[in-house]
Amino acid sequence: MEKDFLNRINKKMRELALPGQEETYSDRYSISGRFDALLKQNNLLWNIPTVEIFTSHRRYLGKYIVIAKKTIRKILYGIIYIPLIQQREFNGSVTRSINEMVNVQNEMISRLMASDSENKHLIYQVERLTKENERLQKEMASLLKINHSRIVKSRRIAKGIKSVGRRPYNK
Repeated sequence: MEKDFLNRINKKMRELALPGQEETYSDRYSISGRFDALLKQNNLLWNIPTVEIFTSHRRYLGKYIVIAKKTIRKILYGIIYIPLIQQREFNGSVTRSINEMVNVQNEMISRLMASDSENKHLIYQVERLTKENERLQKEMASLLKINHSRIVKSRRIAKGIKSVGRRPYNK
């Protein structure tokens, strides 16, 4: 799902790039690898572990070092327990928010892609109707021209009939 989202973003960025700048634009702003890695890292590292296993590689002092580390940890754990829990809760809520934003962004991108294809269809329809309108206007102009010439001709004929039917005025 994340890879589809990032591939769609990169594809859209390539489509929006100016001619001759496709490679530099997508290389400069390619986020698929970095974003994918950061999102996975965020999802994996949001939880702060509270239990660590203490070990020591020293043969004789190792037992004492481990006991000292455990004692210090128990003392410090009481002091930092509440801030640690708060930080864990905050990290979890931020991670969930980021994941939800990615889901919303995926939805918005899919809607944009759908509206983009719809816009392309509408642009095609407008271009087709514009051409049809131009053709009809030319046809209408030629019909008006023909009709005008017929009207002029019929007026001339009507004037001719009237002049034939008239009696000359005698003084």
